[in-house]
Amino acid sequence: MGEDRIYETDGGGAPFRFNDNVAAVFPDMLRRSIPGYAASLEAIGSLAARYVRPGTHCYDLGCSLGAATLAMRQGIDAPGCRIFAVDVAPAMIARCREIMAEDDRLNAPPTEVVVIEDDIRDKERLKEFDERFVELARAVYVTNDQRA
Repeated sequence: MGEDRIYETDGGGAPFRFNDNVAAVFPDMLRRSIPGYAASLEAIGSLAARYVRPGTHCYDLGCSLGAATLAMRQGIDAPGCRIFAVDVAPAMIARCREIMAEDDRLNAPPTEVVVIEDDIRDKERLKEFDERFVELARAVYVTNDQRA
């Protein structure tokens, strides 16, 4: 995890964006700016352990790097569950996918995580039917196949 020094270097003049620079230091940003953040994640895991039943679908909307997703995943003991982690920021989603893949490799957890970049609606609203739109549309079909 990197240390957040973004505004030390750019002077804070640029608008905040969830880009690669932010994704690299996001855990540090959260740790320093949200009192009780670690306790919140622990509570999410505990709630998942207590209330998730077999076959449940859980959702982490605005998942960023997937910290709450991991907390749910670690808490879930019921079979056949899935977690859908959704965010609109490509840099956050890319890093979230890396984190989930690493968790898969290290822990082989039984709960499946489906990571979804959900900005296709923005592209449609703006009538931007470019290569990125096609890529997002294809991802929806793949995700729907995985859900079935």
